[in-house]
Amino acid sequence: MPITRRQFELGVDAEIEGWMDKIHNFLSEHKDEAFNSEELWKTIYGKPAWQPAVREAFDEALIKLVDQEMAARRIIRETSYYAYKEKLELEDIPF
Repeated sequence: MPITRRQFELGVDAEIEGWMDKIHNFLSEHKDEAFNSEELWKTIYGKPAWQPAVREAFDEALIKLVDQEMAARRIIRETSYYAYKEKLELEDIPF
């Protein structure tokens, strides 16, 4: 099955892209907070059981969001936290 050009450029499939959209939308609605992956998983997925492949796609989506600078990641006391990241344009950076 073919993938879109966007998926090709990101290196993802439709499932990972779907998770990326869900995570990014959630983080953009909570710009003043940062969440660890378990908090994001429980809030966004919201189901008590899952297949390991679903969680793998979710985790890959977090990695891709950070790689694409659509989310920021910081490690605090050995726990990774994720937050919304707005891309700055050169004209937005004060010199």
